[in-house]
Amino acid sequence: PYKIYQEANGQARQFIPARVWDNPTLIQNDPEYIKRLEQLPDKERRMLLEGDWNVFEGQYFNEWRSEKHVVNPFAIPAGWKRFRSIDYGGTAPFCCKWYALDQDGCIWAYREYYQAGNLASVSGQAVAQLSVGENYEYTTIDPSVFSKTHTGESIADVLIRNGVFGLLPASNDRIAGWNSVKEYLHWTEQKPPKLRYFKTCV
Repeated sequence: PYKIYQEANGQARQFIPARVWDNPTLIQNDPEYIKRLEQLPDKERRMLLEGDWNVFEGQYFNEWRSEKHVVNPFAIPAGWKRFRSIDYGGTAPFCCKWYALDQDGCIWAYREYYQAGNLASVSGQAVAQLSVGENYEYTTIDPSVFSKTHTGESIADVLIRNGVFGLLPASNDRIAGWNSVKEYLHWTEQKPPKLRYFKTCV
């Protein structure tokens, strides 16, 4: 929202968020409009009535709500456990997320590195630099990175050589993983979700 995007042709564009209630003239001219929006299927209702444009067809984690899962950054207390997760990518994006676990069992994603096209050594150095001064319980990563390449060195070896320590192979059980994420994203009006992201993790 409100970020200005410059186009190649010199034009600029900007997303200005607005909800249906921001247009009182529309509601006055068509008092039944809100009721019609409330009767739409869930995804269309969330977009057109609630202004939630993070919804898309085929979305698996329907629990996601920016207003519930995204928070302003804050200083992570010293006593919280920290860990990282890495999804390795060379041509596809390399993604590292930093998490903190609080005393109530809630997870806070407080930093990310997301970059495509870099060598493993370059991404490893970036992750190591972003991690300076912090200690981690572990860093989970796709088990395939532990396989040796034709050079005799695995991608995990390259990352370790460049300062990314504590690598553990993650589980590739997708169904169990999806279910776990859904549990952590779940919320009610009385109970916030157990997984939240700093708004700096775009």
